Amino acid sequence: MASTMRKNDHPRRYRPGLQQELLLKAALLRGELALVAWRHWKATVDLDRIDHESARLLPLLYRNLSGLGVTDPLLERFKGSHRKAWYKNRVLIHILSGLVGRLHEAGLRTVVLKGVPMTLLYYRDYGLRPMDDVDLLVSAAEALQAATLLQQWGWQARFPGRIMRQEIEHSCRHAMGFMDADGHHMDMHWHLLPECTYAHADDDFLAAAIPVSLDDHVTTLALCPADQLLNTVVHGLRWNPWPVLRWVADAMTLIGSGAVIDWERLLLQSKERRLVCYLQDGMDYLNTVFQASIPLTWLEELQHTPATSFEKREYVILSRHLDLLSHLAVRWFQYSRFRRDTAFVKKIVTIPRYLKTVWDVKSWWRMPWLFVSKVSGALAKIIK
Repeated sequence: MASTMRKNDHPRRYRPGLQQELLLKAALLRGELALVAWRHWKATVDLDRIDHESARLLPLLYRNLSGLGVTDPLLERFKGSHRKAWYKNRVLIHILSGLVGRLHEAGLRTVVLKGVPMTLLYYRDYGLRPMDDVDLLVSAAEALQAATLLQQWGWQARFPGRIMRQEIEHSCRHAMGFMDADGHHMDMHWHLLPECTYAHADDDFLAAAIPVSLDDHVTTLALCPADQLLNTVVHGLRWNPWPVLRWVADAMTLIGSGAVIDWERLLLQSKERRLVCYLQDGMDYLNTVFQASIPLTWLEELQHTPATSFEKREYVILSRHLDLLSHLAVRWFQYSRFRRDTAFVKKIVTIPRYLKTVWDVKSWWRMPWLFVSKVSGALAKIIK
């Protein structure tokens, strides 16, 4: 199906470079299309200087090329990447399993996010999707309790307790990082998406969640396929200094896994959460470049779904590098979403209190000085 997106509707900072796109095609496509991409990629890449995101795809490349009957000495190297990822992921999931078990014993409900459910439910191979950390969602109402327990069990929070409490209670962000004594990292979410931190934002995600076994003893929840795909695309299309390739691999793997995707739910979720621009760009890219198995009638409906002016402005900002003014704009969008049922004038009046909390300013008189300091710092970077 030809692309129905107009070229200049949205920025496309998420697109991989030409060499990265060849690698994705070699790792994800079938038959001659994959082999042609493999030969072109191999002829142009310096494996000793490969970027981190591309290196994460080598296990997937190994499996695809092996299945296509390719014989090349480089496959042994790729096999080593698969073995390394298999071991590290088993360790991370084992640690997560113990942690989830203890949270369940304390009466808390958990949902595993991103790499863990992708590995267990869709890749179905511990070595195909390297993970640097694990992600866990708890309800906003139980987030403080969960964070307190994690610290009691030896996990160090990224921020001190006072700031952590503010972040959770005022929904200044959607997640916080923790690290254990051995250097393993975990992001604890109390909201799935940073764009959706308003009250009860995650209720329908939790209601539709499906069971997933972390091991023989611990079972928790994962997002349903449609919600998993939404999170994958939205997360992948946010601005990043380096194009994030794994969102493409994750989305293609999920779509091709045989899982039953509720496409209407996916569209409704994007409309309800004002994320239509993300979904339009992401699904159009998967269809156009990788011939993803997306129902054509649904894709046509998606491309003709109007996005609000709020969505378009926010998407443009979040799809590029953030300077000071962009950061302020992002805070406005976050606050507007957080207070989505509040009148515009009241938002203008009350956002200073929100910024005071976000910036952790103890007294009002420091707010102007902090703003001047931030502006000066931004100008200094521009002058340099």
